[in-house]
Amino acid sequence: MESKNFDSLWQEAEVNRMAKELVREYPRWRRRRRTATAVVSVALVAVLMVPVLLPRADKGYDLICCNRSGIDAEQWPALASDLLIESAL
Repeated sequence: MESKNFDSLWQEAEVNRMAKELVREYPRWRRRRRTATAVVSVALVAVLMVPVLLPRADKGYDLICCNRSGIDAEQWPALASDLLIESAL
């Protein structure tokens, strides 16, 4: 009987000690969590904004290549222009 009482008192004391430690550590943990969330949020916004803020380079589609030797190179820009005009209508 004494052993059961001692064990239950020991467990209760241990639980109380752990609860006090958790209550003491909670503000620090909360502050760390808030800081980590802020850092991740800023990093995510930075990653998403970099492509938007960087100047867009010219794609360099000035050259047109064709495997068929009998077709004039000037035909392709005219065809692309006609396709763009047709798709805009």
